Amino acid sequence: MKKLILAILLLTVTLTAYSQNVKPDSILENDYSSNYLGTWSWKKKNDKFRLNLIKANLTNGIRLITGSYLYIVNSKEVVNASMEDGTFWILGDIPRNSTVLTIAVIDKLSGKQANATLTLLDNNTIKWKLTNAGVRGQDSSFSIPSDITLIKHN
Repeated sequence: MKKLILAILLLTVTLTAYSQNVKPDSILENDYSSNYLGTWSWKKKNDKFRLNLIKANLTNGIRLITGSYLYIVNSKEVVNASMEDGTFWILGDIPRNSTVLTIAVIDKLSGKQANATLTLLDNNTIKWKLTNAGVRGQDSSFSIPSDITLIKHN
């Protein structure tokens, strides 16, 4: 009986460990992620927002999507945030044939954490929507645009 219980326990631990094996390059194996890469922008009068998404290699060999953003208000640069700042990064894999990508964002001006949902409307247009990242006590206002449509630049 002890051997049976031990065998079941060993099998359960092995299956659990195997099922949680994450492939570091999985996001880049999905060709659909390349639809999000590049420079995107939004403009309204003298206000501009530019988002640049690129593939990055971390020192530990993990590859992911990261980038930078620039926000201009009344023709004056308000924030210029890059991946070196740790301002945003990919939050997970993009399901095959998905039109939605979620990235974790830190609003550099306010320091607030947010989730940015990028919805691919077509090959040249994405919808950027910020939502509170679930931090208790944090209000849902941001100093960068929270609900805009961006156009891709080639």
